[in-house]
Amino acid sequence: MPSRYYLTIESKENYFSRRPLEDYGFNDKHRDEARLLEAGDLLVDYITGCGYACIMEIGKWETGIILRECPPDFTPTSPEYPWRVKVKVILQIEHTFKMPKYKDLKEELECCHEDKSLRRPLKNAQWMRGKNLIDISPQDFETIRKAISDIG
Repeated sequence: MPSRYYLTIESKENYFSRRPLEDYGFNDKHRDEARLLEAGDLLVDYITGCGYACIMEIGKWETGIILRECPPDFTPTSPEYPWRVKVKVILQIEHTFKMPKYKDLKEELECCHEDKSLRRPLKNAQWMRGKNLIDISPQDFETIRKAISDIG
């Protein structure tokens, strides 16, 4: 089965607090979205206020379901984010000032086009509905992958 492509958004604080990038956590509100992920899917991580930071490949679920863990800290691996998947970093940009920006790619990305029903420019209709995991087209994925790769 071919990979599926997703975009997710996280804060700068969360992104840099989960070093090394070995897993990605979802809170209870986004549990059902996280369950869509399968081994081999590719996840683009967008850091608010910075840009597109990395591409990760979803690893295998050790038990066939999302693991619920609660380590004693307050980072994205804390009880605030108990629904976790293992990831392998494919491409990554370390410095926030080098990350490709939303404004630089929005014209090329289908997922950022204007939604006429909202009568305003779209950051993404799914984000506006509170989704954390946005499915994106192979073309959008390739545009972001190339932008990260060109910088990295």
